[in-house]
Amino acid sequence: MTPPAGGTPGAGTPGAGTPGAGTPGGATGATTTSTTSGATTTTTTSQSLPSRLEVDENDQGSLPTPYSLSPSHNPVAAGKLEFNVYNFGQDGHTFAIHEADGHQVQAPVAVPAGQSGTAVTVNVTLRPGTYVLLCTLPGHAGLGMHATLTVQ
Repeated sequence: MTPPAGGTPGAGTPGAGTPGAGTPGGATGATTTSTTSGATTTTTTSQSLPSRLEVDENDQGSLPTPYSLSPSHNPVAAGKLEFNVYNFGQDGHTFAIHEADGHQVQAPVAVPAGQSGTAVTVNVTLRPGTYVLLCTLPGHAGLGMHATLTVQ
């Protein structure tokens, strides 16, 4: 890459020099496989699953599900994951992770109200499987503040 006049390679590029940064959801990049047969070259590229995602919590919806909890990516990569949780509602909430059978994986963390521009970051290591992301405050999951997450 030729740097801009007076600049350095990657200057002004989000995440330049940071593995996974600048790619959606913290994906660690792509894997490229090339096969040459005679005069024909076939290239296959597969994108890695993300290891970083946003989770939006909101209590400003309408019935029948006035509350919501929405991950930005699904599925995600197994291993160390970073969840950046935002609260777009007027009430304080929590964020927890359970296995599909209800076993708690991540203890609830508080996600304060009125701070939609500030994420609460939760780092956790997950094995492949199905998990439930939820707000643990009484009645919130029943009102729609839960989501199923697939980890591969």
